[in-house]
Amino acid sequence: MFRRAIAVLLSLSLLSVGACSFVFALDDYDALPRDAATLDSPIDSNIVSDMDARIAAMCDGGSPVYQVSKASGDFIYTLSAGEAANAVKTYGYVDGGVVFTAYAKPVGGGLPVYRLQRDFLHFYTVSPVERDEALARGYVSEDIGFSSSDPERCGVAVHRLQRGDAYQLTTSEEEIAAFVGEGWIDEGPKFTAGKI
Repeated sequence: MFRRAIAVLLSLSLLSVGACSFVFALDDYDALPRDAATLDSPIDSNIVSDMDARIAAMCDGGSPVYQVSKASGDFIYTLSAGEAANAVKTYGYVDGGVVFTAYAKPVGGGLPVYRLQRDFLHFYTVSPVERDEALARGYVSEDIGFSSSDPERCGVAVHRLQRGDAYQLTTSEEEIAAFVGEGWIDEGPKFTAGKI
């Protein structure tokens, strides 16, 4: 559901009053009329069409996020095909392919996904508190790995699973069930990402 406060600035030229501007807020994006017959003017139709197009671009856009993993339990998620290929070729990781899509920097209501590493095991979080706690436990920041999608507008839930000091991410209910059966703990959805 597209629940998001939206402010639209409209400028009106009034013959007897001159130019004036006003702002109105919508409590619910879904409240916007979608049928041209219910719209008061062509500008209303253009505003709705433009907003729908921008939201679709945020939901459908982004770059592939590649997953590589190692028997040690380390999972690397990266926007860089080169980094993934190098991890496979040089360090013996297994190519897991593209698992979801994301942006390099936050778009819309998306959040940065922090990537940290300790003892060749990676940890991912959108929470600055979790990031800071991991840093205090000896993790080293690898900066922002990618950015989540806006959970209010689009995306699939990305679950984080944990076993010992190893963490992995998945959007697949089947993978969650299989890994839980192998002793991983499903920590639940931690952020949203674009579908592949």
